[in-house]
Amino acid sequence: MNPHIPTNDSHPPEALLTADDVEWRQSKMELHRMCDVGSLKEMSVHLMMGRNFRIDTEIDCRKTLWSHYSWISRVKKNAQTLFGEKWRESLLKDLSRKRATQQEKKLRFWLLGLTEKTAKNVDVTTNLMPLFLDEQIQACHSLFNELPAGSDEDEAWLLMMAGAATLTLRGSNKSYLGKAIEKAFLIAAYSVMGLELNVDFRVCVDGDNEIARQVDAEIFGVRARYFIELGLIAEGNPEVIFDKVSRLSMLGTNHVVIYDKLSHGSSESLRTLAGNRVVCIPIRNSQPLTAMRQHLSTVLGPDAISKVVNSPKLEAERDIREAVFALPDSLFLPALQSLHVCETTTKTA
Repeated sequence: MNPHIPTNDSHPPEALLTADDVEWRQSKMELHRMCDVGSLKEMSVHLMMGRNFRIDTEIDCRKTLWSHYSWISRVKKNAQTLFGEKWRESLLKDLSRKRATQQEKKLRFWLLGLTEKTAKNVDVTTNLMPLFLDEQIQACHSLFNELPAGSDEDEAWLLMMAGAATLTLRGSNKSYLGKAIEKAFLIAAYSVMGLELNVDFRVCVDGDNEIARQVDAEIFGVRARYFIELGLIAEGNPEVIFDKVSRLSMLGTNHVVIYDKLSHGSSESLRTLAGNRVVCIPIRNSQPLTAMRQHLSTVLGPDAISKVVNSPKLEAERDIREAVFALPDSLFLPALQSLHVCETTTKTA
């Protein structure tokens, strides 16, 4: 046995990976700082005003990344102190134990310079991780032998781990926080226009004999159900919005796709694809509430339309903010339930 590599009995992995547990827990909370009703209402107001909500979420994302970078750096330093030159191989062994935490399982992928999705794509299974790591270390050694003196292989490896962590954290942040904001926006928008949740509309509609898979919302119209899809997608992924339009166009007319922003060329193509079957409503630099209200006027029955007519036409930011923040917090539980950090909160409520 290598005397420089502590056994699990002499050195529990938890002591290495959570050396500063308080700071780690605080860093985890940064990712979820916006996971409260007030923040979701604020994001809803921003969207109703046609603004780029990512400007407001970016700083929280950056804080999450910085906190994780700090944690990864501490782990690397501790591992080097405890395990010496073989710190990567020994750390992977510790991380591969059966009772590893979720954070440690993520770190296992990051140690290899991979996200979990990339590992699957390149067929790096758990059993193959030690072999993959050995191959990467050898390739890294070979490269750094050719680089100028003073190049730090361990620091380069740390940067690779941070890069993998960035991809993981940005992806997960966009996924679950984005879905929560989408639900909050739909609830807030239709509620301030006078409609009642689960009476005139509902969100997170599961697939049934009419729709093959879940849609973001539906309006109970006078003659039919009208489906709403929302995609907070910017110009980088127009195919996501095109797919939503294509799916809804096969279900009849007067369904709605609300999206953040598309390039001029993509917008023209989207209008052609939608034709007169799907109503496409942009958010960025627009007035989505006005367009949504106009759509409601064409599909609602007399009882529901009277609610919309009697609700104030909100255009000024002060009026929109006041109306949104006056909504009961309980309305936003479906949005909170999208966030695992709020699972306990929603159960208690």
